[in-house]
Amino acid sequence: MGVEVRGSQDFMKTYNRLRDMNLKKKLDDVMKSLKTENNCGDKIAKSLFPRRYKRDHDINNLFRYPIGDYRLLYTIIFKSNKIYLLLDFLYHSDYDELFGYNTS
Repeated sequence: MGVEVRGSQDFMKTYNRLRDMNLKKKLDDVMKSLKTENNCGDKIAKSLFPRRYKRDHDINNLFRYPIGDYRLLYTIIFKSNKIYLLLDFLYHSDYDELFGYNTS
């Protein structure tokens, strides 16, 4: 079974706007790691899934991977191969807001 890493439209929009080359390199490294390692992130409980991911991508699993002050969110899709679909790359405070966490 092959492994593929894809970016959602939201992820690609954020990725293409990144100007911090060190941060972009870290993201690239994580994408390479996903191709060779099993699930580099922490699994998020299904009860916490943001509605937009369930609606837009019909996910049944969700993972977060911290990269500095940012959070990479991805799901794994099993078809004829294993696909890591990168959903979002958010600043930590935006991640907290998305999940309804109170950080004050």
